[in-house]
Amino acid sequence: FEEIHCVTFGAPPVASKPIAEIRGNATNFFAIINEGDPVPLAQEEYIKSLLSIYVLSKEAFENAYPDPPGYIVPTPKLRVSGPCLVLRDVDPDDPDETAIAAVDVEAKHLESRMFGNFLLHSLSIYIKRIEQLAN
Repeated sequence: FEEIHCVTFGAPPVASKPIAEIRGNATNFFAIINEGDPVPLAQEEYIKSLLSIYVLSKEAFENAYPDPPGYIVPTPKLRVSGPCLVLRDVDPDDPDETAIAAVDVEAKHLESRMFGNFLLHSLSIYIKRIEQLAN
């Protein structure tokens, strides 16, 4: 972290190009993101798209976006700030399991995902997950 000058927690996208490209692969930004938090990817087309799929039933979604290719996330106009550390629930199907993993993810891979759980944008959840990783 000696070279990191700015750590963001669930910050919305801010740059029109990946910051690493602007600075020649050197970045002083570091983005920490809860898997599922839509705010770090939020921009107009993304939110419109998210709302359009929210209203679909599972069957309607599967009929509208059959595999492959399935649902295609809109290409972002703004980019995530720097390298991304995604905080993931190790076993999301087990409500009693609270283990968290921190996964290094390239912004381009993150930007191809659709996250839609606004509850995961809560600062208290970011703090809880960081504390779990620290212990």
